[in-house]
Amino acid sequence: IEKQALEKDLRYKMRSPLITLNDSELRGDIAFMEYYSKETIYQYKDQKHLDTWLESIERVKNRVEQLNLSQNQKNTLLQDIDLYKKIAQRIGEIVIEQKEVEANEILKVNRLRGIIDRLELGKKRIVSNIVLESESLVRNTIRALMVVSVIVTIIVIFIGFFISRSITKPIETLHHGTEHIEKGDLNFKVGTKAKDEIGQLGRSFDKMVLALKKYQKKLLESEEKRSKGLKKEVSKKTIELSHKVKDLNDTKTALINMMADLREAHKNLKELDKAKIDFMNIVSHELKTPLTAVSAHLDVLDGLRGNLTKQELSSLGAIKRNNNQLKMLIDNILEIARMESKRFELNKKKINLEKCIGNVTKELKILSDKKGIKLTTKIGRLPKIEADENRVKEILTNLISNAIKFTEKGSVIVEAKKQNNYVLVDVIDTGIGIPKDKMKNLFKKFYQVDSSLGRRYGGTGLGLSITKQLAKAHGGEMNVKSVPGKGSIFSFTLPIGGK
Repeated sequence: IEKQALEKDLRYKMRSPLITLNDSELRGDIAFMEYYSKETIYQYKDQKHLDTWLESIERVKNRVEQLNLSQNQKNTLLQDIDLYKKIAQRIGEIVIEQKEVEANEILKVNRLRGIIDRLELGKKRIVSNIVLESESLVRNTIRALMVVSVIVTIIVIFIGFFISRSITKPIETLHHGTEHIEKGDLNFKVGTKAKDEIGQLGRSFDKMVLALKKYQKKLLESEEKRSKGLKKEVSKKTIELSHKVKDLNDTKTALINMMADLREAHKNLKELDKAKIDFMNIVSHELKTPLTAVSAHLDVLDGLRGNLTKQELSSLGAIKRNNNQLKMLIDNILEIARMESKRFELNKKKINLEKCIGNVTKELKILSDKKGIKLTTKIGRLPKIEADENRVKEILTNLISNAIKFTEKGSVIVEAKKQNNYVLVDVIDTGIGIPKDKMKNLFKKFYQVDSSLGRRYGGTGLGLSITKQLAKAHGGEMNVKSVPGKGSIFSFTLPIGGK
């Protein structure tokens, strides 16, 4: 009875979330475990069946521990597996106990049958001897004594019948008892009062039945206790599951609401981004038109420098510098607008990067010489790369001019070398450096490390943003390392094949 209840527990545990996991190796271990569970329960032969079953359960447990699951889900599954293993061990104990009881019962029945066979043989021999003696007595007596012989024969037959009856009746009773036990009826009693071997056998039989009844009672009590514990555990798990389901439903509702808010926010952001790009395009074009006229008038005034006073020349220089800065700002804004509106294209072709770096450093050497800074290059053997030459020059110009601008003394070095399928370019300076907490925002649009530096050195905060986007458009990356007071290293990569 306990074994049948535990088998139901096994089937219940196999309906746990364990069998829903999509893992081929785990499913194979579970199938192996189920096979040896049936072998142990229905085809048990020796301890090897039970040991193999328990080993297969451990393999399932180890496989679950290796799966990429949440800690709560993994703990729940491991608890179920441990409980499954305890049930399996108990079933194994019951099967072994049943085998031992069955073997003892078979042994006792075989002994009873042996005694019955010997008694039957003895009865036949007794009857045979009596008949032989009677016949011998009849042959040796005279006919006159025939009546006496007949009487003696009748007495002998009566005695033989009585003896036979006294032997076979208890044995038949024992035989009926074994049939009742085979059917599960443990209330049968032989109840013999004889003091011979047959009586002793009957009393032993009654003791065996009484022991079986006590064992059956213990099994029923154990099953009842086990059933109550299982019911309590199932009730507890059901409550926990209902709470988890409620939490999951609440989480699902919150996620649905969050997704709706995110979709609305995304829609609003797209509209704002489009309005921003449109605004930047309109403002840039509107500013560029009068700026072109101002530049033309400045060129005319520059041609009349001989007729201007010193103060007028100073004012003209200031106007030209501010005009150039405004022009650069408008060009940067237009560049950003083109990039963000996906109207930005690269004109790629095979270029000589070493020559490109040399041309840019040559153009910017005037700025470094003016500040007393040494501008040098350190270029390894480079293959030709597929890139937009003007955009590469723009990246180099922005990085090298920034390095010169923020370096008061020391040097600016441009290094380039092949690295796997890319070319790595480093611009190294000994300038003022960048604080660590400012690094994460360095490539954002209109961002400046310090507003006072913007006023001192000039700039719009767009150059590095444009430079990084140009590097990414080529399929490369841009990074920076810096130590405040010691200098910075701006690095970017370009793919050799243009991808």
